[in-house]
Amino acid sequence: MEYSISYSAPHKQLIDIQFWAEIQGEETLELKLPAWRPGRYELQNYASQILNFKAVTENLLPLEWYKTDRNTWSIVCKSFKKIKVSYSFYANKADAGGSWLDENLLYVNPINCILCVKGREEAKYKLTLKIDSSFRIASGLEQQSLSLTAENYLHLVDSPFFASPSLQSHSFEVDSVKFSLHFAGECRPDFEVIEKQFKAFINAQMALFGSFPEKDYHFLFLILPYKYYHGVEHRNSTVIVLGSDSPNPVIPSETLGNTFLGISSHELFHAWNICKIRPKEMLPYNLERENYFSTGFVAEGVTTYYGDLMLLRGGVWGIEQYFKELSDNINLHFHNQARNKVSLLQTSIDLWVDGYQKTHPHRKVSIYDKGALVAFLLDIEIRKATENKYSLDDVMRALWHDFALKNKGYIYQDYKNIVNTLTKSPLEKYFSECIEGTMPLDRWLAKALDYIGCIVSVSNSPLVLEYKFGLKLRQENDKVSVLLTENGSPADKVLAPHDELIEVNGSNLPQEWQKLHETNSLQIKLKRAGKVLNKTLYADGASYFPVYNIRLNEQRTEQQIKNFLSWSRNTSQR
Repeated sequence: MEYSISYSAPHKQLIDIQFWAEIQGEETLELKLPAWRPGRYELQNYASQILNFKAVTENLLPLEWYKTDRNTWSIVCKSFKKIKVSYSFYANKADAGGSWLDENLLYVNPINCILCVKGREEAKYKLTLKIDSSFRIASGLEQQSLSLTAENYLHLVDSPFFASPSLQSHSFEVDSVKFSLHFAGECRPDFEVIEKQFKAFINAQMALFGSFPEKDYHFLFLILPYKYYHGVEHRNSTVIVLGSDSPNPVIPSETLGNTFLGISSHELFHAWNICKIRPKEMLPYNLERENYFSTGFVAEGVTTYYGDLMLLRGGVWGIEQYFKELSDNINLHFHNQARNKVSLLQTSIDLWVDGYQKTHPHRKVSIYDKGALVAFLLDIEIRKATENKYSLDDVMRALWHDFALKNKGYIYQDYKNIVNTLTKSPLEKYFSECIEGTMPLDRWLAKALDYIGCIVSVSNSPLVLEYKFGLKLRQENDKVSVLLTENGSPADKVLAPHDELIEVNGSNLPQEWQKLHETNSLQIKLKRAGKVLNKTLYADGASYFPVYNIRLNEQRTEQQIKNFLSWSRNTSQR
C-alpha cells in the first residue's frame, strides 16, 4: 500500500493524501479510519477533519461512493482493476495526538488521517512526502529519502512524524540502542546537558527490565510559544508537546526543566508498559470500537509512578524534587472530591466515557494521580512483606517476561497473582481498599512513608479562598470561574461548578481576592447561565483543601535508612 502526502497552501492547513488500490475481486472497497488512538482511551472523530474525498478509475473516471458510518467509506468498484483515492485532511491540532501544518512544519499522526483498505491491514505500507528536499524528517519509521515504510497498518498509524527545514536533532546510544531527540519549534536545546540527563533515566529504566523493546527510539518534541503540556506514547517513539511563555526557551531550563524531564521519562516507560505489556482486552488493538479494560491504573498510574522514580534513581532529580512531584500527586488525589466514592477499577472502565473530560467533581478519580499513589503504596507493601527482597520492580519484570515477551495480554487477576506469589501472603486488604474499593488512603500513606523514614506534613493552603472557604478557581484568559468546591465547605453550599466570578468584596482583581485573610465573609458577584447573581459566603472556622508535603524524618532509624536506600537506589540521602 503506497500513499503520498502533499500540500499547496500551508496557511490553510490542508494536507492532501492519495493512494492507488488494487481491486482483488471486490464489488465494493471499504476504507476505514480508526475510531480512537492508542494512548488516549476515548472515541475520536477524525472523520470530521476529512474533506474533498474522491475515487476515480485508472482513466480518471469518477466512481460512486457513499458513507456507511462516520469512519467508513464504501467505493463501488465494478470490474475495475485499480482505483485512485484522494482526499484532504484539516491538520490544525498542535497537541501530542493531532496533526499540524504551517509554513515551517508538517506534523502528522497517521492514525488521524490515513484510511485503511479493509482486509489489507497486514500489507506493507509506504508513505511518500511530496515536500521540499530541504525538509528533514523525524520518525520511528524506516526512512529512505522522503519516504517512510511500515511493516503493517498498525505500525504506520502508531508512528507519527515531523518534517521541517529547521528541525534540531541529536542522537546517542545506550546499550547499543540508538536514541534520537528531535525538536520542532523555536527553542535552544542544550544537547550536552539533555543527553546526560536522558542517559541517566534511560539506564535506570533499562536496568529494571533488563532490555529495551526496540532497536531505536525517537523523542519528538514540539515546543509552542504558550503554556502547554501533553505527551503520547508510541511503539518506538513519543510525541511531547510543551510550551512556555518565554520566547525561544533554552531546554532544559527553569521554565520547562521538571516538566520536560518528567514527561520524557513517563513516555519512555510506556515503551514497556502498554506498548508491550498490554492488557488482554487490548491485544491486539481493535481500532474500530472501544477496548474496555480494568487495568488503566497499571497502564498509566504505574507509569506515572516510575516515570518520576526513575529520575530519582538515575540521580537526575534529588530527593527534594522527587518529593515535590510525589506531593503534587498526593494533593491532586486528596483534593479530588470523588476519592471516597469511586474506585480505580470503575474509573478504568469509565475512561471510555469521560476519562479525559472535566465533568462533575464527584464523578471519577484519576488513574494517573491515584494510580501513581497506589503504585507507591504497593511497592512499599511488597517490600515490607518480603523484607526488601522483592518490590514492584519484580511485578513489572514478571509482566515483561511472562506476558509481553510471550505476546500475551494480562488481566487484573494476573497482576494480583504476581503480587501474591512474591509476598507469599495475599495482599487482599490492599487490593480491596486501594484498587477495588474507596477507602481513604491517609493511613496507608502514613505507614508507607514511615517505612522509608519519611513523614507527611499537612498545612493550610496559602490561598485564603481555598483554606477558609473551600473554593478553588480556574483562570482562563480574562475569566475566573469555579473549578472545585470541597464537600460541605462554605463555597460548596452556595457556588456551582463553572460560576464566573465578577467581583469579590467589591474588587474585580483576582490577585486581590487571595489577600482577604482577615475577613470571615465574602460578597461575590457572579454570572451563572447568563444571569448576574450576588452570593455571600461565611467562613465556618474549618480549613479546607489542606496541602500535603513529604519530607525525610530527621529522626529516622538505621533500618528506615536501609529501607529508603533499597527503594530509591539513591545514596545522596544516606
